Amino acid sequence: MEIIADILVAASEGCCKTNITYRANLSSPLLRKYLLILDETNPKLLTKEGGIYTTTEDGKKFVTRYENYKEKKSQADKAIEATLEIRAELEEMILKKQ
Repeated sequence: MEIIADILVAASEGCCKTNITYRANLSSPLLRKYLLILDETNPKLLTKEGGIYTTTEDGKKFVTRYENYKEKKSQADKAIEATLEIRAELEEMILKKQ
């Protein structure tokens, strides 16, 4: 999902494959692979006219939703980490000899 979001962000204002490659920090073969995946699975996210790729409104919605997902996942990961630290403290308290 991250690579697809990177491609959609890179093409948000329209650009050629070379620019997407640089903006999304992808190799040409990897970009070709993902452009094919996008074309086969959901061509509504990205359009191509005359060698210029442009993110559609559906693609922009995907990016917004993906960014929201990433933020919520990051928050959840931090909460899990804090919970595990508390658990480790509790276990240490149980095992601590007096």
